[in-house]
Amino acid sequence: LSSKADPLMIFLAFRHGRSCSRRRFSSLAISQIDIDTYQRDGVVCLRSVFPESWVTSLGAAVDAILSDPTNRDKEEYTPPGAPGRFAGEMDCSRKYTAVENFVLESPAAEIAARVMGCPRVAFFYDFLFVKEPGTQDRTPWHQDLGYWSVQGTEICSVWTPLEDLPKEASMEFVVRGGMPAELRERDLAPVRFATGQVYEGAEHMPRVPEVEADRAMWRVVSWDTKVGDCIVFRADVLHAAAANQTPGRRRALSTRWLGPDARFAVSSKCVETRRSGYPNFPVSLQDGQQVVDSGCPAFPVLWPREARGQLRSPGALVPFPGYGAERQAQGQMYSRDHA
Repeated sequence: LSSKADPLMIFLAFRHGRSCSRRRFSSLAISQIDIDTYQRDGVVCLRSVFPESWVTSLGAAVDAILSDPTNRDKEEYTPPGAPGRFAGEMDCSRKYTAVENFVLESPAAEIAARVMGCPRVAFFYDFLFVKEPGTQDRTPWHQDLGYWSVQGTEICSVWTPLEDLPKEASMEFVVRGGMPAELRERDLAPVRFATGQVYEGAEHMPRVPEVEADRAMWRVVSWDTKVGDCIVFRADVLHAAAANQTPGRRRALSTRWLGPDARFAVSSKCVETRRSGYPNFPVSLQDGQQVVDSGCPAFPVLWPREARGQLRSPGALVPFPGYGAERQAQGQMYSRDHA
């Protein structure tokens, strides 16, 4: 066996009865130090893991999505008359072939699997975020898990920037060791970003701490990133995103991934998350059911690659007929004017 083989992949291969021949190991530049950092801090920045061709094709698709005047699925967050533009769109891979191809064929699924240490991962969903130059909107500190109808420790996002970004225009995180122990393993109350209002039914949940009130108290990390880099973070990690006061754009696609311990969770979530959190469409899952290998068409297993079976683009990630029309109405609901 080659000494260059990833020790984690060797372990997983033996554990699951697979051959450890060299052809099963990718050339992704993920080290054991990267994996250990994620396991300790809940977040890690990976360098040069996406070929530039993937980022270029994704960037072209994003620009087409943003400039399409007929696209009613875009979510606009910047108030009318305010400088810049903060916009987003959910579930691009279920609607646009170029983004679907990125989810299916890029290294994203393998990155999630290797960093989380999972033999199998299922796709959850994606979200496009764009902050044009001069945008003053800051994404407030929050934790994703309270907004989603899933629970578990093997749930992560792979945040992929589409241009070089200074840390001043990028994301920032409170590492898990910097969180008080009583908050580290709990869902924090989800809030409406536009108003700060706590979700209905979340009044009893612990609040997101006031990180900005005394940043020196918290272990906040951020990175300058280049095209080809990504940031992987757990769903329970506290994070925020700065305004974009730079002369450059800030476009990023965040793909979300589920490992074997992720469960569909309804009863443990607040009323508003049950009603409008993700997934915001009917799924064939029971409360507490394991999502990976559940057979739910909305969340297919995409790693290992051979688990994909007959999934083919286009339309491989569409959860049900008519999904696109339903999302158009939801896009308006999630925009700032309707927050």
